[in-house]
Amino acid sequence: MEKKTIILTIEIGDRELVPKTLLALELVKQGFRVYMGSFRAIHEIHKKINSCVFFHKSSYRSRIRKYKKYGCSCCNS
Repeated sequence: MEKKTIILTIEIGDRELVPKTLLALELVKQGFRVYMGSFRAIHEIHKKINSCVFFHKSSYRSRIRKYKKYGCSCCNS
């Protein structure tokens, strides 16, 4: 069975890097594949991922619709 993919974005490294790294570690331990990076970096790879859960705190509604077309479930706050 293929691993499920989680995407985590980091907007402000000083504030978000450590907590999201710990979250990513726990997700990997549970068997998920995790991609983590800046929004720009994630934007470059999202077309290569056919389904995922995408976590990003954003109000970019047009981008969310675009990612959903590629099979991503988007969770934003």
